[in-house]
Amino acid sequence: MTTVDTFKLFLDKIKKENTSVIESDVFTRRFNDAQLSWLKSKAPFVEFEQSIDDDLQVLRVVTDGVMIHEQRIMYPIAPDVTNGRVFTSPIDPTVLIKGINGQYQPYPKYFRRLNCMFMIQYTNGWLQGLNSPWLKANILRSDKRAVMDSVYRQPTEGRLYYEAIANKIRLETGTNTPGIGMRLEYLRYPRELFFDETNLTDVLSNTNHTIGAGCVPCELADVQVKEIVEMMTIDYLENSSDERFQSYVNRIASQQKNQ
Repeated sequence: MTTVDTFKLFLDKIKKENTSVIESDVFTRRFNDAQLSWLKSKAPFVEFEQSIDDDLQVLRVVTDGVMIHEQRIMYPIAPDVTNGRVFTSPIDPTVLIKGINGQYQPYPKYFRRLNCMFMIQYTNGWLQGLNSPWLKANILRSDKRAVMDSVYRQPTEGRLYYEAIANKIRLETGTNTPGIGMRLEYLRYPRELFFDETNLTDVLSNTNHTIGAGCVPCELADVQVKEIVEMMTIDYLENSSDERFQSYVNRIASQQKNQ
């Protein structure tokens, strides 16, 4: 859906025919706020509901060396230091992160972690000195650390744990086993919409949102854009004390119930 179509849809929902009623910067801000609220409502259930998983597929990032995002290969992330066990999480897209290819590059801004897998170099047994395949790791929560004293729960080369602290992910192996790479699967922040009333052409490269350079559309599918506009409309009617607010909410709830 183009940016102009999205704007017209919102005007139609709030029953405003004159585009000057809603200023372009107000529309842009309201849409991006609603888009983030929409994402927050979906993300916790992405692994449990197929429909939500499908909704968010476009925002899924996998650092597996195969996925390409914005013409850039998403290489597995290398440890901060050679043979280390601390990795940088892509929370800040302006920070370049080292991939296992040895090059530093930006990664899409992290919103929610889905899972982590690690490649290690074995230090014990007949596999000593060899690199592992990608190994599943369980998150080590602070309230569960006390139970790690159990021999059946302690981290080993075959039972990895990790913990997330600020923008770092720390691998727990129970030994001095060096980490080789991290395969991080996560949801990224969606691209922000930008409505440029001086140039109604959609221009994806206008990432700095320069007035006159063109609009930047929402990257989600039309059905998701409509859901976001519904959220915008409810918020707009409620905040403007519009008498249609309750009837509109009831109608939307009825439609969802019948789907």
